[in-house]
Amino acid sequence: MKQMKKKYLLANRRQDRTFVPLEKVPVYLQSELIPHAKYYTDIDENGIILDQQLVFREFQIYYHLIHLSEDTGLTTVLSDKDYVPASLNGLQEYNPAFPLKLKLPAEEKLVNLFPEREFVMHFHVNFDSIYLHEMIKRNPLFQVLNPKAAIDSNETQEFTPPRHPYRATLVNYLLMQRIINCKLVGEIAEHYLHRKAYEYFLTYLHYLETPAPIMLHESYIAKLNEIAHYIIQNPVAAHSKETLCRKFDVVPEFLDEPFRATFYITVEELIHQERMDQLFRLLTEQQHTLTYVANRTGFANYKAMKLAFQQHYQCLFDFFLNLQ
Repeated sequence: MKQMKKKYLLANRRQDRTFVPLEKVPVYLQSELIPHAKYYTDIDENGIILDQQLVFREFQIYYHLIHLSEDTGLTTVLSDKDYVPASLNGLQEYNPAFPLKLKLPAEEKLVNLFPEREFVMHFHVNFDSIYLHEMIKRNPLFQVLNPKAAIDSNETQEFTPPRHPYRATLVNYLLMQRIINCKLVGEIAEHYLHRKAYEYFLTYLHYLETPAPIMLHESYIAKLNEIAHYIIQNPVAAHSKETLCRKFDVVPEFLDEPFRATFYITVEELIHQERMDQLFRLLTEQQHTLTYVANRTGFANYKAMKLAFQQHYQCLFDFFLNLQ
């Protein structure tokens, strides 16, 4: 029996910290690069792996693109025991609504023979458990990681995830796309990506806390998706659970556990998250007056908008504007 060849995810390999400069990444992969990430490549006749790594204080973002030959297997390297990983993996999940595969053009010299390659996406955000008690004070939802050690102890925390799989949903898939497609640079990018990593990991905490999803009728699932899409596209008009109940003619209980079990987020959290993302985009992508931005995002005035922005992105608003 022929032995299976192996490749591994470079950015996870503890003994290999050698990353490649931007100019060494093949041109056909550069459209998928996150600015200021560390890049790792493994390209030979057995396949192609592009790993990207962004490290923040509490979180590590990893984005892997994988294309292997038929006789090559992937050896994943587990994260350090101090890290809690929240992963979406195209090797384990197939959902046409949330594709975890993409096609990229092949090497220019070989384009006639191999016009494009299909890459599998493997994305995860790791949380460093050394910050667990600090994060519990910021957001009690982190208690789901079940800290057993005293607050002043350095003991590694452990938890047992539920049996149902953490899968791609409309919300965590959207957050992943915002991270991997972010082309911002400098400190603006750092504040934005750190917040998105935090929001993504919160969906994982909701998943850990939520029982296995209840079986809903297809019409109910369609209604929940309609409501979630509406919130994402119109976060200011969505306003509140009560507003959504009136607009979509549903009872409040429908937007409690069924919504949270479906999207790993509460209605209130999604409204706020999307409203603040809209605020960020208006400030960074186009030239608008601050009065216009405040009106578009539903704030009574500049002062209220500034306070909300600083609390959400952990960034001084005036400093942020100076970077524009």
